[in-house]
Amino acid sequence: TRFFFTATSRSEETCFQTLFPVPLRAVLFDMDGTLSDSETLHWRAYSNVFKREFPSFPANPISRRYYNTNIGGRTKSYSVAQILPNLPPSEVSRICIELEKVCASMFSLIFMVLLM
Repeated sequence: TRFFFTATSRSEETCFQTLFPVPLRAVLFDMDGTLSDSETLHWRAYSNVFKREFPSFPANPISRRYYNTNIGGRTKSYSVAQILPNLPPSEVSRICIELEKVCASMFSLIFMVLLM
C-alpha cells in the first residue's frame, strides 16, 4: 500500500517535506495526543516565533493560558489572522510557514532523542 499525501496549502507541503525528506515506508497516526502531547511544542513554537517576529506584541511572551484561550485547537492560519487582524494574508502565510519550521525542528529533535 502506498501513502499519498495531498497538501491543502503550501505551508503543509513545506512541513511535510521537512519532516519526511525520503519516501515513507509506514505511517502511524497520533490523534490529539494519544501517543504524545504535541500541544506544548506548538505553544513554544508560537512563543519563539512571536517573540522574534512581533517583539511589541502585547501578549509576549505568550503564556500557556493565552495560548490555550486564543490559539490552541485552531489552525495556524486562523489563529494568526485572529490575533493579528491587520496582518496581510501574505504575512499570515509567512508566519505560518515559520511556525511549521519551528515545530518541525522541535519534533525532529524529540524523534532523534527517542531513536537513540
